[in-house]
Amino acid sequence: MGNQELLDYFSGYAAVKARHSYGPQGHRGMSILIFESSARGYLEAERLHKHFAEQGTDRNAWDRRRVLFYQGGKRQLYGYMALKEDLDLFNQHSQGSLSLSLSPHTHRLKHPCTWTHIVPDISQ
Repeated sequence: MGNQELLDYFSGYAAVKARHSYGPQGHRGMSILIFESSARGYLEAERLHKHFAEQGTDRNAWDRRRVLFYQGGKRQLYGYMALKEDLDLFNQHSQGSLSLSLSPHTHRLKHPCTWTHIVPDISQ
C-alpha cells in the first residue's frame, strides 16, 4: 500500500500526507497519516482514532491480539493517535525531512497523526 493508496483508503478523513516506515529489511509494518497543523486537523485525527476504537482495532487491540488478516487474506489495519514513543519508533530509520516530532511547548503533535499498523502483503 503506497502513500496515495493509504490516503485514498482513508479519504473520508482530511489527512494531508501519509508516510511509511522502512528499515533495513523493508517495510516495518507501520505507517502514519498526517493531518493539518490546526484544530481542524486535530479533530480529524481524533475522529479517525475513534473510528478505529469503535471497530475494535485501536491501540488496545494491537497490544492484546494482533489479527493480521481478515478471513480471505485481506489485511487488517489498526490505528490510534500517535504518542512520542510511537514517533521515536517510526523515526528510527527515517532520514531527515521525513522525521516527525512533538512540539516541545505544547506536548501536542505539531502535525496530528494517526498511527496505522499495516501488515505487508506477503503474496506480492
